[in-house]
Amino acid sequence: MSRLPLQGLPAGGSRTLGGGSATCAVSHPSAGTRSITAVYDGSPDHLTSTSAAVSQVVGAAATRAGLTTSATTVRTGQGVTYTATVAAAAPGGGVPTGTVTFRDGTTVIGCSAGSQTLNASGIATCTTTFPTPGSRSVTAPYNGTASHTASTSTTVTQGVVNAQAVGLVFSGATLNGTSVTPSCRGAVGSSYGCTVSGGGNNAVVVANVGFGNSAGGAVSYSGATETLSWSATGKNTGSGTVTVAPNATASTGTVSATKNGVNAAAVTVRFTESGGATWTAVLTVS
Repeated sequence: MSRLPLQGLPAGGSRTLGGGSATCAVSHPSAGTRSITAVYDGSPDHLTSTSAAVSQVVGAAATRAGLTTSATTVRTGQGVTYTATVAAAAPGGGVPTGTVTFRDGTTVIGCSAGSQTLNASGIATCTTTFPTPGSRSVTAPYNGTASHTASTSTTVTQGVVNAQAVGLVFSGATLNGTSVTPSCRGAVGSSYGCTVSGGGNNAVVVANVGFGNSAGGAVSYSGATETLSWSATGKNTGSGTVTVAPNATASTGTVSATKNGVNAAAVTVRFTESGGATWTAVLTVS
Protein backbone atom coordinates (compact mmCIF):
# COMPACT_ATOMS: atom_id res chain seq x y z
CA MET A 1 0.00 0.00 0.00
CA SER A 2 1.52 3.33 -1.06
CA ARG A 3 0.64 6.51 0.81
CA LEU A 4 1.07 10.16 -0.02
CA PRO A 5 1.77 12.45 2.99
CA LEU A 6 0.64 16.02 2.36
CA GLN A 7 2.84 18.72 3.85
CA GLY A 8 1.83 22.30 4.71
CA LEU A 9 -1.81 21.50 5.50
CA PRO A 10 -3.48 22.21 8.87
CA ALA A 11 -3.96 18.54 9.72
CA GLY A 12 -1.18 17.02 7.61
CA GLY A 13 -1.75 13.29 7.27
CA SER A 14 -1.55 10.79 4.47
CA ARG A 15 -3.81 9.58 1.67
CA THR A 16 -3.71 6.19 -0.01
CA LEU A 17 -3.02 6.23 -3.74
CA GLY A 18 -5.80 4.98 -6.00
CA GLY A 19 -5.04 4.75 -9.69
CA GLY A 20 -1.84 6.67 -9.06
CA SER A 21 -3.49 9.69 -7.44
CA ALA A 22 -4.63 10.91 -4.04
CA THR A 23 -6.73 13.91 -2.97
CA CYS A 24 -7.18 15.88 0.20
CA ALA A 25 -9.92 18.39 1.06
CA VAL A 26 -9.10 20.77 3.88
CA SER A 27 -10.05 24.18 5.29
CA HIS A 28 -7.53 26.68 6.57
CA PRO A 29 -8.19 28.35 9.95
CA SER A 30 -6.38 31.61 9.16
CA ALA A 31 -5.47 33.78 6.21
CA GLY A 32 -2.04 33.68 4.65
CA THR A 33 0.02 31.95 1.96
CA ARG A 34 0.79 28.24 2.30
CA SER A 35 3.42 26.17 0.52
CA ILE A 36 1.86 22.77 -0.18
CA THR A 37 3.83 19.69 -1.26
CA ALA A 38 2.91 16.05 -1.75
CA VAL A 39 5.57 13.57 -0.60
CA TYR A 40 5.21 10.08 -2.04
CA ASP A 41 6.32 7.44 0.50
CA GLY A 42 7.35 4.96 -2.13
CA SER A 43 6.74 1.19 -2.34
CA PRO A 44 8.79 -1.96 -3.03
CA ASP A 45 8.41 -1.16 -6.73
CA HIS A 46 8.64 2.65 -6.72
CA LEU A 47 11.03 5.11 -5.15
CA THR A 48 9.90 8.03 -2.99
CA SER A 49 9.49 11.47 -4.50
CA THR A 50 8.28 14.97 -3.60
CA SER A 51 6.10 17.17 -5.76
CA ALA A 52 6.87 20.73 -6.64
CA ALA A 53 5.42 23.17 -4.10
CA VAL A 54 2.06 24.74 -4.77
CA SER A 55 1.57 28.21 -3.36
CA GLN A 56 -1.89 28.34 -1.76
CA VAL A 57 -3.21 31.81 -0.96
CA VAL A 58 -5.88 31.84 1.78
CA GLY A 59 -7.86 35.06 1.92
CA ALA A 60 -9.84 36.45 4.84
CA ALA A 61 -13.33 34.99 5.16
CA ALA A 62 -16.29 37.33 4.72
CA THR A 63 -18.51 37.75 7.77
CA ARG A 64 -22.08 38.65 8.65
CA ALA A 65 -23.07 40.38 11.90
CA GLY A 66 -26.43 40.22 13.66
CA LEU A 67 -27.74 42.42 16.47
CA THR A 68 -30.57 42.09 19.00
CA THR A 69 -31.81 44.23 21.90
CA SER A 70 -33.10 43.10 25.28
CA ALA A 71 -36.06 45.53 25.02
CA THR A 72 -37.40 47.45 22.02
CA THR A 73 -38.52 50.32 24.27
CA VAL A 74 -36.85 51.49 27.50
CA ARG A 75 -37.14 54.51 29.77
CA THR A 76 -34.42 57.10 30.15
CA GLY A 77 -31.81 55.78 32.58
CA GLN A 78 -33.01 52.18 32.21
CA GLY A 79 -30.38 49.62 31.21
CA VAL A 80 -30.65 47.87 27.85
CA THR A 81 -28.35 45.13 26.55
CA TYR A 82 -27.34 44.64 22.92
CA THR A 83 -26.03 41.29 21.71
CA ALA A 84 -23.96 41.08 18.53
CA THR A 85 -23.27 37.73 16.86
CA VAL A 86 -20.62 37.51 14.14
CA ALA A 87 -20.25 34.45 11.88
CA ALA A 88 -18.22 33.57 8.80
CA ALA A 89 -20.14 33.69 5.53
CA ALA A 90 -19.90 30.71 3.17
CA PRO A 91 -17.64 29.51 1.73
CA GLY A 92 -15.48 30.91 4.51
CA GLY A 93 -15.30 29.24 7.90
CA GLY A 94 -13.96 29.45 11.40
CA VAL A 95 -15.32 31.46 14.32
CA PRO A 96 -14.43 35.15 14.00
CA THR A 97 -12.35 36.75 16.73
CA GLY A 98 -11.68 40.40 17.50
CA THR A 99 -13.92 43.23 18.64
CA VAL A 100 -17.28 44.87 17.97
CA THR A 101 -17.99 48.61 18.29
CA PHE A 102 -21.60 49.41 19.22
CA ARG A 103 -22.91 52.66 17.75
CA ASP A 104 -25.92 54.94 18.15
CA GLY A 105 -25.99 56.40 14.65
CA THR A 106 -22.40 57.57 14.21
CA THR A 107 -21.75 57.92 17.96
CA VAL A 108 -19.89 55.16 19.77
CA ILE A 109 -21.95 53.81 22.66
CA GLY A 110 -20.27 53.76 26.04
CA CYS A 111 -20.93 50.28 27.43
CA SER A 112 -21.29 50.08 31.21
CA ALA A 113 -21.21 46.27 31.14
CA GLY A 114 -20.69 43.38 28.78
CA SER A 115 -17.68 42.43 26.65
CA GLN A 116 -17.09 43.97 23.24
CA THR A 117 -14.51 41.27 22.46
CA LEU A 118 -16.03 38.28 20.70
CA ASN A 119 -16.16 35.14 22.80
CA ALA A 120 -15.52 31.59 21.58
CA SER A 121 -18.97 31.57 19.97
CA GLY A 122 -18.50 34.89 18.13
CA ILE A 123 -20.73 36.86 20.52
CA ALA A 124 -20.17 40.31 22.06
CA THR A 125 -22.49 42.33 24.33
CA CYS A 126 -22.99 45.91 25.46
CA THR A 127 -25.18 47.23 28.30
CA THR A 128 -25.92 50.95 28.32
CA THR A 129 -28.49 53.61 29.24
CA PHE A 130 -29.82 56.64 27.36
CA PRO A 131 -30.25 59.98 29.18
CA THR A 132 -32.83 61.53 26.83
CA PRO A 133 -35.96 60.22 25.10
CA GLY A 134 -36.04 59.60 21.37
CA SER A 135 -35.61 56.95 18.72
CA ARG A 136 -32.12 55.48 18.36
CA SER A 137 -30.60 53.64 15.39
CA VAL A 138 -28.15 51.12 16.90
CA THR A 139 -25.65 49.08 14.88
CA ALA A 140 -22.78 46.76 15.75
CA PRO A 141 -19.84 47.08 13.33
CA TYR A 142 -17.41 44.13 13.55
CA ASN A 143 -13.87 45.47 13.17
CA GLY A 144 -12.44 42.41 11.44
CA THR A 145 -9.11 40.57 11.70
CA ALA A 146 -6.52 39.23 9.26
CA SER A 147 -8.65 36.08 8.92
CA HIS A 148 -12.17 37.59 8.87
CA THR A 149 -13.31 40.73 7.09
CA ALA A 150 -15.17 43.57 8.81
CA SER A 151 -18.97 43.77 8.59
CA THR A 152 -21.81 45.78 10.08
CA SER A 153 -25.04 44.45 11.53
CA THR A 154 -28.48 45.47 10.42
CA THR A 155 -29.93 48.44 12.34
CA VAL A 156 -31.95 47.95 15.52
CA THR A 157 -34.43 50.75 16.21
CA GLN A 158 -34.36 51.51 19.92
CA GLY A 159 -37.23 53.45 21.46
CA VAL A 160 -36.39 55.54 24.53
CA VAL A 161 -39.23 57.20 26.45
CA ASN A 162 -39.15 59.78 29.22
CA ALA A 163 -38.94 58.18 32.65
CA GLN A 164 -40.70 61.23 34.14
CA ALA A 165 -43.88 60.53 32.12
CA VAL A 166 -46.28 58.52 34.28
CA GLY A 167 -49.68 59.29 32.74
CA LEU A 168 -51.91 61.68 30.79
CA VAL A 169 -52.78 65.28 31.67
CA PHE A 170 -54.89 68.04 30.12
CA SER A 171 -53.72 71.50 29.05
CA GLY A 172 -55.16 74.62 27.42
CA ALA A 173 -58.70 73.92 28.66
CA THR A 174 -61.57 76.23 27.69
CA LEU A 175 -65.23 76.34 28.73
CA ASN A 176 -67.47 77.74 26.04
CA GLY A 177 -64.36 79.28 24.51
CA THR A 178 -63.05 80.89 27.70
CA SER A 179 -59.82 79.70 29.27
CA VAL A 180 -60.33 77.77 32.53
CA THR A 181 -58.24 75.80 35.00
CA PRO A 182 -59.73 72.37 35.72
CA SER A 183 -59.80 70.99 39.26
CA CYS A 184 -57.86 67.71 39.18
CA ARG A 185 -57.60 64.80 41.58
CA GLY A 186 -56.20 61.29 41.82
CA ALA A 187 -52.90 59.80 40.74
CA VAL A 188 -51.61 60.69 37.28
CA GLY A 189 -51.65 57.53 35.23
CA SER A 190 -54.18 55.35 37.00
CA SER A 191 -57.08 57.35 38.46
CA TYR A 192 -56.53 60.89 37.24
CA GLY A 193 -59.61 63.05 36.68
CA CYS A 194 -60.22 66.76 36.12
CA THR A 195 -63.47 68.75 36.37
CA VAL A 196 -64.68 72.07 34.99
CA SER A 197 -67.89 73.43 36.53
CA GLY A 198 -70.51 75.82 35.15
CA GLY A 199 -71.13 77.05 31.67
CA GLY A 200 -74.88 76.60 31.69
CA ASN A 201 -76.95 74.31 29.49
CA ASN A 202 -75.02 72.40 26.81
CA ALA A 203 -71.72 73.82 28.00
CA VAL A 204 -68.66 72.60 26.05
CA VAL A 205 -65.25 71.90 27.56
CA VAL A 206 -62.30 71.56 25.17
CA ALA A 207 -58.66 70.71 25.96
CA ASN A 208 -55.44 69.36 24.61
CA VAL A 209 -54.05 66.22 26.17
CA GLY A 210 -50.51 64.98 26.57
CA PHE A 211 -48.15 63.21 28.91
CA GLY A 212 -47.51 64.29 32.47
CA ASN A 213 -45.25 63.68 35.44
CA SER A 214 -46.40 62.61 38.89
CA ALA A 215 -47.09 66.23 39.85
CA GLY A 216 -49.39 66.75 36.86
CA GLY A 217 -46.92 68.82 34.84
CA ALA A 218 -46.79 68.30 31.07
CA VAL A 219 -43.65 66.56 29.78
CA SER A 220 -42.54 65.15 26.44
CA TYR A 221 -42.77 61.38 26.12
CA SER A 222 -40.82 60.11 23.14
CA GLY A 223 -39.23 60.91 19.83
CA ALA A 224 -42.08 59.22 17.94
CA THR A 225 -45.64 60.20 17.14
CA GLU A 226 -47.90 58.77 19.85
CA THR A 227 -51.60 58.07 19.40
CA LEU A 228 -54.12 58.55 22.21
CA SER A 229 -57.67 57.19 22.04
CA TRP A 230 -60.69 59.03 23.45
CA SER A 231 -64.40 58.43 24.06
CA ALA A 232 -67.02 60.99 25.06
CA THR A 233 -70.33 60.86 26.89
CA GLY A 234 -72.98 63.59 27.14
CA LYS A 235 -74.90 65.37 24.41
CA ASN A 236 -72.37 64.46 21.71
CA THR A 237 -71.14 60.91 22.27
CA GLY A 238 -68.38 59.43 20.17
CA SER A 239 -64.81 58.22 20.05
CA GLY A 240 -61.60 58.81 18.12
CA THR A 241 -57.90 59.51 18.42
CA VAL A 242 -55.54 62.44 18.79
CA THR A 243 -51.78 62.40 18.26
CA VAL A 244 -48.84 63.84 20.15
CA ALA A 245 -45.96 64.83 17.89
CA PRO A 246 -42.38 63.68 18.61
CA ASN A 247 -41.01 65.36 21.75
CA ALA A 248 -44.17 67.49 22.12
CA THR A 249 -45.94 68.07 25.44
CA ALA A 250 -49.52 68.28 24.13
CA SER A 251 -51.67 66.83 21.37
CA THR A 252 -52.04 68.63 18.05
CA GLY A 253 -55.81 68.06 18.21
CA THR A 254 -58.26 68.58 21.07
CA VAL A 255 -60.74 66.46 22.98
CA SER A 256 -64.09 67.74 24.20
CA ALA A 257 -67.29 66.96 26.11
CA THR A 258 -70.71 68.66 25.85
CA LYS A 259 -73.24 68.75 28.67
CA ASN A 260 -76.61 67.23 27.83
CA GLY A 261 -78.68 70.17 28.95
CA VAL A 262 -77.68 70.64 32.60
CA ASN A 263 -76.33 67.10 32.94
CA ALA A 264 -72.60 66.47 33.25
CA ALA A 265 -70.55 65.08 30.39
CA ALA A 266 -67.04 63.66 30.20
CA VAL A 267 -64.29 62.66 27.78
CA THR A 268 -61.96 59.79 28.68
CA VAL A 269 -58.50 59.53 27.11
CA ARG A 270 -56.36 56.37 27.14
CA PHE A 271 -52.84 55.40 26.16
CA THR A 272 -51.10 52.03 26.48
CA GLU A 273 -47.35 51.96 26.78
CA SER A 274 -45.42 49.47 24.67
CA GLY A 275 -45.41 46.37 26.84
CA GLY A 276 -46.65 48.42 29.78
CA ALA A 277 -49.68 49.78 31.58
CA THR A 278 -52.70 51.64 30.21
CA TRP A 279 -52.93 55.27 31.34
CA THR A 280 -56.31 56.98 31.70
CA ALA A 281 -57.39 60.58 32.25
CA VAL A 282 -60.98 61.90 32.46
CA LEU A 283 -62.11 65.49 31.83
CA THR A 284 -65.63 66.29 33.10
CA VAL A 285 -67.84 69.32 32.59
CA SER A 286 -70.50 69.54 35.31
